[in-house]
Amino acid sequence: MKLSTEKNLGEESHSFENNKLILRAEKWVNNGYCLGYLNEETFFISGAIPGELVECEIVSYTKKFKQVKVVQIVEPSKDRIPIDCDIFLVCGGCSFRHISYLKELELKKNLFLNEFNHKFPSSPLDKHSIHILKGSEFHYRNNVQFKIHHNQKGFFKIGTNDLVPLPERGCLNLPKELNESIKKYKPQSEKEGKLRFTTEVINYEKEESEFVFDKFKIRVPKNGFFQINRFLTEPWLEEIINFLPADNHDILELFSGSGLISHAISSKCTSLIGYEIESNAVQFATENAKRNHIANLEYKTRNLYQERITEKHLGRSIWIMNPPRNGLGNLILEQIEKHRPKHIIYSSCNYISLVQDLKKILPNYTLKKTTIADFFPRTSYFETLLLLEKR
Repeated sequence: MKLSTEKNLGEESHSFENNKLILRAEKWVNNGYCLGYLNEETFFISGAIPGELVECEIVSYTKKFKQVKVVQIVEPSKDRIPIDCDIFLVCGGCSFRHISYLKELELKKNLFLNEFNHKFPSSPLDKHSIHILKGSEFHYRNNVQFKIHHNQKGFFKIGTNDLVPLPERGCLNLPKELNESIKKYKPQSEKEGKLRFTTEVINYEKEESEFVFDKFKIRVPKNGFFQINRFLTEPWLEEIINFLPADNHDILELFSGSGLISHAISSKCTSLIGYEIESNAVQFATENAKRNHIANLEYKTRNLYQERITEKHLGRSIWIMNPPRNGLGNLILEQIEKHRPKHIIYSSCNYISLVQDLKKILPNYTLKKTTIADFFPRTSYFETLLLLEKR
């Protein structure tokens, strides 16, 4: 039958029997997809494993992007495992519930390696030089954004704005406290709920959050960002501490948020200046330092993509950067090129933009340490942490 011109199917019209087709999955690529080919067209397959022959249903069909999802396995891979979630590939949240967690970690390492070695063939990375930080693959998220429609609560169906109700046993990525709170949530007129679990469950759109660590507490403003993996945040901070040179230094931190990294490393530095785009995060970071009786931290509001860092702060020997998914931006890269700090610690949740940034940084630096922290098990995302040293 002809594909319709509904928005999720794009503007083109093509013929496939019942909107389905048979594809051989060829290789893994970014965002959890496998590539498949038919009639000289490239398809991005959700839920396949390289080598499998799969029957697929079309999710989106445009000139630039043809997305399909597996509905039946014709020839399964030996790596396929039983799927433990009733709405896998219906909900768009997870990418890897059909392979073991060890295979997923291996895949994520290889995706980063392939991207890095493709961009830097003259100085390739070896997989044995990458350290992996992992925690539990279940119940790891400390926050959730869920959708509400006609008093039903759940998540978006893949490729659409349709709601998929929360399964009876809840989402496997959420702790029981969040699953139970979603079920009990009484919507008013809103179309989305935002819950976060620290020591208790709160509505983080309307309430401040507080996270308690061994030596300090961090308060986060309403709707404020915080690392979502409740098992890996502290090991990630410890890894950053381990990346620091032995001597105390003056540090510049970019995208400092509410002060999480700076509080963790405060005893390891002489002083730290943090720059953050969001003024409310800067306010909270400043107040957090006062509450935790830490005197060597200072924070400033600056649109780092459009405004230059204060000149007197650019000469600091260590720069720590944890940008959003789109990376550092040209202005920061220009300032790195000009001032060349002795060490750079770069943490990124998008290895594609990270490697793109490295194209402008690495000619002047050596990559000393690489860690992948799997903050997002069973999804296509992960955090990459690098230590760079000036040549």
